[in-house]
Amino acid sequence: MNAWTDLPLSLRLTLLAVVGLLCGGFINWAIYAWAAFGLPVSPWSAAPAGIPRRRWHSRLPVVGWWTRGSERVQQSGAARQRLTRMGYDVPEQWQPRSPFWLRPMLIDLGFAFLLPWLYWYETQSGALLPETVRNAANIAAMQPWLNWLFLGHALLLVLMTIATFIDFDEQLIPDRITIPGTLLALLLAGLSLHTFLPVPLTAGGFTTVIPCTFAAPHAMSLRWTTGSGLVLGWSIWTVWCFALSSRVVILRRGWRKAVEYFVVILRRDPLTKYLGAMWLLGSVAVAAVWWTGGTAWQGVLTALVGMAVGGGTVWAIRLVASVAMGQEAMGFGDVTLMAMIGAIVGWQASLAAFFIAPFTAIFIVLVHFLATGQRMTPFGPYLCAGTAVTVLYWPTVWQAGLLPAVLLGPVFPIVLLVSLLLMGVLLVAWRAIRPAV
Repeated sequence: MNAWTDLPLSLRLTLLAVVGLLCGGFINWAIYAWAAFGLPVSPWSAAPAGIPRRRWHSRLPVVGWWTRGSERVQQSGAARQRLTRMGYDVPEQWQPRSPFWLRPMLIDLGFAFLLPWLYWYETQSGALLPETVRNAANIAAMQPWLNWLFLGHALLLVLMTIATFIDFDEQLIPDRITIPGTLLALLLAGLSLHTFLPVPLTAGGFTTVIPCTFAAPHAMSLRWTTGSGLVLGWSIWTVWCFALSSRVVILRRGWRKAVEYFVVILRRDPLTKYLGAMWLLGSVAVAAVWWTGGTAWQGVLTALVGMAVGGGTVWAIRLVASVAMGQEAMGFGDVTLMAMIGAIVGWQASLAAFFIAPFTAIFIVLVHFLATGQRMTPFGPYLCAGTAVTVLYWPTVWQAGLLPAVLLGPVFPIVLLVSLLLMGVLLVAWRAIRPAV
């Protein structure tokens, strides 16, 4: 990245603003192209019947949306039909509370600002570094690390934005976002350990900065470079691939038949062969990186552990809450979303993001209601907002919240398990008293 950092800062920020515009265009295309009930809103999609062929200027970022006012009625009608198919009781005269082109135009503008701002915030101000080492000399010396950090967070921002707006529109998060996103996170982790957030390490009276691997705040033990590390990494990869498959359990005819039905349904699902191929290739890749060792293995194993803890936390809460409430509590898309986030930011930050998410809900619910009039808000946007808060205020989150918890050692997971069980008890109690309220 030397050629990049040698460029004047003003030129780098300008180039990133252009890249942000392109990212905004890609995000707007993906929001509608990857949704279950897609709409031909993106200027790169084919125009609906009855609408003239889109001209070249309609594909320009930001300004192109202003040239498409003639499509408003047709798009509004298509949106109404889509919501009706999703089960909403939509009046015949329903119209969106804002023109269809307003949101994508704001996304274009937003990323043209957000990408250069995020670059300045992370690489020039050094805001993610511990305060004790945050000075001009250290920021300059750590530019390669900070650039890798920005790259990972820019990727995460793009993926979370797509997931957020699809979740707003359809209350689901497609696998085509989270699966490639997780694979890209593993690739980045293998390329550089510096895609992980920095944490302070004090030894002998001096404070240094290390990447937040899964062993942080301690250095990674040599144990995880042996066969134990390979078994751990391969096991996480295997469970993740299996979790993505069609897992249908039918118990009404006993366990023996349940296993038979489970295998038959799994074999008949066309997705199974692709997941099997991905599992096989991934297993070979995990073994190859382990054999190579060094920082590449540290990064991949950290990403795998982050994937397991991030997705596993939501999965466990989903199972407990679903059993306690007698209905599905969260979609499995929230699980895969959090697994992707954990693979990029690590298990410590993913846990912090999960606990911060409910506090962001108040703001998100209010804005979503004012913009759409809908009271039902999915959980995915809260997770994304919690992740953004965690990353932007990382030094404070680490020092004030995560470090004291992590230093508890084996007591920390026990506290989490007890909290999970107490949550189940409270939900069962609420389910019992709710009819009487």
